[in-house]
Amino acid sequence: MAFLKNRLDANGGRDWPPCWADQNGKVQFLLNVELRSDTVTLTKAWPPEREADARALPDIDSLLATPLSHADFQSRVQGIFDWSKRQNPQCRHYVYLRNFIPDAVQSDRARLMVEGYFYKSEARR
Repeated sequence: MAFLKNRLDANGGRDWPPCWADQNGKVQFLLNVELRSDTVTLTKAWPPEREADARALPDIDSLLATPLSHADFQSRVQGIFDWSKRQNPQCRHYVYLRNFIPDAVQSDRARLMVEGYFYKSEARR
């Protein structure tokens, strides 16, 4: 019985609420993330009413400027992740993820890299 209760209470790996939601509780996304073998490209996904909130996040402009190496992605999103951890309650930003990496192992590693900082909705291939 305890097992079933735990299953019902589980958040599916989403332990924190979204940092942004609309008045109806629908998640508002921060970024579009495109993964390639050697780069990560980020574009804005936030709705117009979140423009000021998004621009106030650490390093947001440098994230959007150019494709990043995987290492640069990790170092530049750390500020946004740290910001989300300081909120009360702690929250996570959501991103739309598109993965163009053909190698399964490399693709999984890159997806897990993104999941270390954000919750994601992943487009099917």
